Amino acid sequence: LSIRSALFYYDYEDMQVELAILDPNSGIVTSRLANAPDVEVYGAELETTWAVSEKLLFLGNYSYLKSDYKADFFVSDNKSNEVRNVRGNELNRTPNNKVSLSAIYSQPMASGMAVLSGSFSWVDDQYVTVFNDDIETIDSYHQLSARLAWRPASERFEVALYGLNLTDEVSFANDFSVSALADGVRRTGTPINPRTYGIEAAVFF
Repeated sequence: LSIRSALFYYDYEDMQVELAILDPNSGIVTSRLANAPDVEVYGAELETTWAVSEKLLFLGNYSYLKSDYKADFFVSDNKSNEVRNVRGNELNRTPNNKVSLSAIYSQPMASGMAVLSGSFSWVDDQYVTVFNDDIETIDSYHQLSARLAWRPASERFEVALYGLNLTDEVSFANDFSVSALADGVRRTGTPINPRTYGIEAAVFF
């Protein structure tokens, strides 16, 4: 059994933050960098590895992350065309909690090795803008995946069956944005991959 942990703390001055800026003349929203005067980020990480036997291995990871703008930071909100102070808000794409669990079982055979593995991950809510509004929030989501692989004794190749996102979880963690007031404040996003099955083959040189 192996357990590793870490604590971290960062205090940034004039941290570059990506903002969506509306051009009043063209009506086009573009991404630009601005300097947040004071940003604080801290958290903890825990990693565990448990070799139950020569055949069975468990892995577990947990991370906690907290971030916020510590000083006044005034930003124009395209949803309302108002300038807002985002002091106290969290940074983009910084979920407070993340969990991942996995298990790997290896079965030696006369003709080679079979390996069965499974993984589960969960990601907490996260924001996609500095305003931390509900309309700009990606809800927490999870993913469950599994894989069965076989490699001959020669270890020259490997074939595997796999399944990703087995519970067919829906999330827009890949890409998510909200348009400006003039465009009706529409939410758009690219979903994560749906439930997927496949076959893999690899040759080793």
